[in-house]
Amino acid sequence: MINKLLLLAAVTLPLFATAQETATKQNPFKVGVSTGTNLSFMRNDTFNTYDPWVGKTIGITAEKAIHPHFSLSSGVYYEQRNFRTNYESVSFDPNVYYDTYDVDFRNHFITVPLTVKAFFTNESSVYVVAGGYASFFLRGVYKDGADTLLNTKRSTESTNMGAVFGGGYRWKIDGRNELNFELRDNLGLTGMFKNSDNYKTHTIALVLNYQLAL
Repeated sequence: MINKLLLLAAVTLPLFATAQETATKQNPFKVGVSTGTNLSFMRNDTFNTYDPWVGKTIGITAEKAIHPHFSLSSGVYYEQRNFRTNYESVSFDPNVYYDTYDVDFRNHFITVPLTVKAFFTNESSVYVVAGGYASFFLRGVYKDGADTLLNTKRSTESTNMGAVFGGGYRWKIDGRNELNFELRDNLGLTGMFKNSDNYKTHTIALVLNYQLAL
C-alpha cells in the first residue's frame, strides 16, 4: 500500500508542479509604477465656488490575473486634488478699493484603489476598469495672491470613499514588460468637508503605468 502511495505521489507531484508553473506563466503577478496628471472638480458646488484645477498622480501598483479576461488591480497613490476659487477683500471703509484674489486650494491625499480590469478577448489590448477607492487626507492649504497660507486640515475629513471607472490600452513590450495608458474617473461618494456632506470630489486622471511580470 505504501509503495503504491509513493508511486502515485511520484507521478502526480511533477504534474502538479508543471500545472502550477504553467498557470503562473499565464497569469503572472505584476508590479509597477504610475505617473500622471489629473483635473479635479467639486460636485454639488451650487454656488460655483470652486473651479477645476490640475494636479499630480504618482504611485505603485500591483495586478493579478484571475481569469483570461479579468484581473484584480490595486496600488498606493499620492494624489493632488486642487481647486481654484476667488474672494473679495473685505473693508468697512467705503473709500477703500475692493480687490479680488485668486485662491489655490491644494489638497494632498494617499489613495488606495481596488479595481477589476476586464479585457474583451484573450489577445485584447483594450480594457475597462471598475471598482472603488479609499483616500486618506494628508494636508491642504489655501494660497492666495498675497501669499497667505491657511491650513485646512481642521475642516477636511480624514478619509473619503468613492467609485472608480475608466478604460485603457495595454502595450506589451515583451514577455515581462508592459505599458498601460489609462483614463480613470474617481467619483467621490462621501463628503470632503466636516461641516458639509454636499461637497464631493470628482477627479479625472490620465495615467501612464509601467508593469513588470514577476
